[in-house]
Amino acid sequence: DALQKHGINSVLIPCTAFAMKEEECDIPEDFENIVGLNMGPLAQGNEVYNELYYQNCIELMRYILTDTDFRIALIPHMNWQDGISDFDTHDWLFNMFKQTGRVFNLRERNAPQQKYILGKCRMVVTTRTHVSVSSYAKAVPTLVTGYKQKSIGIARDIFGTSDNYVMPIQDLSAKRDFVRGFKWLADNEERIGNQLKEIMPAYISRTETIKEEIKRVSF
Repeated sequence: DALQKHGINSVLIPCTAFAMKEEECDIPEDFENIVGLNMGPLAQGNEVYNELYYQNCIELMRYILTDTDFRIALIPHMNWQDGISDFDTHDWLFNMFKQTGRVFNLRERNAPQQKYILGKCRMVVTTRTHVSVSSYAKAVPTLVTGYKQKSIGIARDIFGTSDNYVMPIQDLSAKRDFVRGFKWLADNEERIGNQLKEIMPAYISRTETIKEEIKRVSF
């Protein structure tokens, strides 16, 4: 929008990660009725929100395990060498709730395998944007608890709005905000899933036009 507003020849194409092929991999037995959770430390100046963010992670898991019959799969994505890793957060949360017997703490997978696993989930709640990309591509209703404009833009591209689909970290005000967001997602699960099934094939196919569009806007 900004480019076109200033007269720059441009076109909007979905992220090519939407078109990534999944790769089947082994998953735990009884991997059914799963809510996929991707949680991890915040970065890029958002560390100030970590305490309230972690409180929301705990309350969300407590709600799912106490008030619903879903199981939880902790699905890691980020693992930077400087210590920013989803694994520490997932290990901490898993140890807190492992006595329920309803939490899977999954090991690291490559991106195509992760997409396969996400496609087995009923719903997904994620902090990392590219987890949401794979979830959307597999028509899995997803709540993004992120802090990047990219997440908001993707939701608007797909649904026409980011309201209820993205819960920015900066907007958190209480420790059960994620619970509130998840309840909305669960209440609208069928509608969102059907909407994604309808939208995604054409949306993903638009990535195939990138080379043609580059030629068109360049000359």
